[in-house]
Amino acid sequence: MHGCKPASSYKTITRAEGPVVYEIDNRPALEVIEELFTTGQKVPWEQYPLFVTLGLNKGDKFGEFREEDYANRLCLAIDREKKALIMFEPDLISGDQIQLMHRSINLKYIQSGIDKLKAKSENKKPICYLYINCAGRAKPFVGGELEDVDEIQKILGGNIPLTGFYSGVEIAKVRNRVQALDWTGILCMLVED
Repeated sequence: MHGCKPASSYKTITRAEGPVVYEIDNRPALEVIEELFTTGQKVPWEQYPLFVTLGLNKGDKFGEFREEDYANRLCLAIDREKKALIMFEPDLISGDQIQLMHRSINLKYIQSGIDKLKAKSENKKPICYLYINCAGRAKPFVGGELEDVDEIQKILGGNIPLTGFYSGVEIAKVRNRVQALDWTGILCMLVED
């Protein structure tokens, strides 16, 4: 359950080392991100940590949007002096095409995600659920009224055990590859054989 959609066209990382993204399209990363915020109000650089999310589309770059094809990367901090983004993950490299992502948690999406999970299990009887959620999605960080786990509890009901925790990084499959993800909620369902 990603909760992100592209908010920009593709941009190319032109300089990165480890978790630090120095340049996008041969310009300082912070300046490029600042220009991508076109809502009319400027977002100060100091607010980029746990707010700026970059998406890597692992599917058809110009096909229909499929949220499950994206690996999202969350900004951990900034380097004001070098005008760089410091990301949670060290895997963004020169040549990667990224998009600024708009984050939201859509309650209808949560229902459809759970429905897909149940269908994938061939509607076998669940024994328990495990939910691993990005700590950045917690109400205190997002500044919103919505907590996605509240909706998950409501949809699943109280008859089957549900446990979970907040995490700095989540792990799940994107296309055919298991990898680390950011700004993601991972719901696991254990079923009877």
